[in-house]
Amino acid sequence: MNDGNKIILDNLLVSLGVPKETADTIVDSALDWMDKDVLHRLSGAEDDYYQTLPNPYRAKNGPFDTVEELLLVKGMTPDILFGTKEHKGLIHFVTVYGDASKINVNFAAKEIIMALPGVSEDRAARIIDQRKQAELKSLDDVRGIMGGEYSNVSSCIDVAESIGYTIESTGYRGGAGDGHGIRATLLVRTGGAYEYIYYKTPAETTK
Repeated sequence: MNDGNKIILDNLLVSLGVPKETADTIVDSALDWMDKDVLHRLSGAEDDYYQTLPNPYRAKNGPFDTVEELLLVKGMTPDILFGTKEHKGLIHFVTVYGDASKINVNFAAKEIIMALPGVSEDRAARIIDQRKQAELKSLDDVRGIMGGEYSNVSSCIDVAESIGYTIESTGYRGGAGDGHGIRATLLVRTGGAYEYIYYKTPAETTK
């Protein structure tokens, strides 16, 4: 995430039921958490805020090591990150692994595609339907689906093959209403070998 594409995260948070003002605070504060300076963005926070908390700490001034680290950022709450019965949590849609700056529409959740600037629910659904039939091979494929909306997102999407994947799974026993969830992130290497870089159980998974 950077200042150029922060609107995607902002839109996503709002779609998950987060008030716009809170979403702006989280996004700007997350960027402030990572940057090296002590100047905060319009809705952000730096050391001058975190040092006033009951258990004070400092902004990291570096990249996030885990998604859960977002809980240290101004505005973020467990309900926003992990979700509630009414809304999915942000943790199901973001990652701290990899250095891709664009959204891969071959794998992105519908909520992510709809968070792209100017993308309607209908166009997002068309992308999902098309990729179920066959992988989108080029951005021309995406342009054909999105029509006039393509110009809004051309600079922030991609269809290149990914090497990193996050997998969520929930197991249930008998008639139990609550299952046992796992979340794992892995990298697929040449030849089909893979490497786990994150594994958590029990984990909050999408309902």
